[in-house]
Amino acid sequence: MAGATDDDPGADGPPPSWLPLAGDERVQWRGGPRIRTIIPAVVIGLAFVLAGLGALWYTATEAGSAVLAALGVLAIPSGVLIPSWSLLRIRHTEYVVTDRHLYRKSGVLGRRVTTVGYETVQNVSYSQGITGTLFDHGTVSFDTAGGSGTELSFSNVDDPSAVQQLVEKRRARYGGGDGFGGGTGPSEGDSLPGTTEQWAAVREEVGALRRAIEGRRS
Repeated sequence: MAGATDDDPGADGPPPSWLPLAGDERVQWRGGPRIRTIIPAVVIGLAFVLAGLGALWYTATEAGSAVLAALGVLAIPSGVLIPSWSLLRIRHTEYVVTDRHLYRKSGVLGRRVTTVGYETVQNVSYSQGITGTLFDHGTVSFDTAGGSGTELSFSNVDDPSAVQQLVEKRRARYGGGDGFGGGTGPSEGDSLPGTTEQWAAVREEVGALRRAIEGRRS
C-alpha cells in the first residue's frame, strides 16, 4: 500500500471513516504494510498444502494410517487459511500521520485504533531486514514518554526513512526533538534551583568545611 505525504494530493483526500480527526487536524501521510510481505505466509501455506496432498496420496496408494489421512485433510485447508489470514490482516491495517497525532488501525474481526500525540513521542527509529533493505520497506517505531519501550510502530511500510523524517519534523514543532532524533536542549524543568548568589554561598561554605577538615588532619 503506497503512502502519501503532504506534498502528495492523496494526503489531502477524504480521511478514513475510522479516523477520529479534530476539526482542524490535517492528514500528512497515509500508508499500510506492503502486500509482498505476505510471501513468507504463502510459502508456508504452500508447504502445508503439498504435505497434505502427499499424505492423502500415500494413504490412498499404500497402507497408510487413518491418522495420517486425517492430518492430510487438515493440512490442506490450513495451508489455504494461513496466507488468507495474513492478507486480511494486511488489508485491515492502516497507518496515518497527521499534524497532531500518529494513528494505527488494525483488526480483522474487530477494530483497534491506537493514537499517540507528538508531545509524548521521545524517540523515532526505523529498522529494515534483509528483504526490507533490498525492496525498501521496514518498520518505523515510536517510543513514548512513560511507556515501557515501543508503544506504537508502523510495520513493513514503504520508504521507512521518509516516514521517520516526517514524524521527526512534526515532533520538533512540539518540543519533542531537534528533527534528528535528539532533544531540543534543557527545558525549564531541567534548570538548577536557586540563584547564582545562593550557589556561590554554598560553594564558599563547602570550601570552608574542606579547609577545616584538612586543618584537623594536619
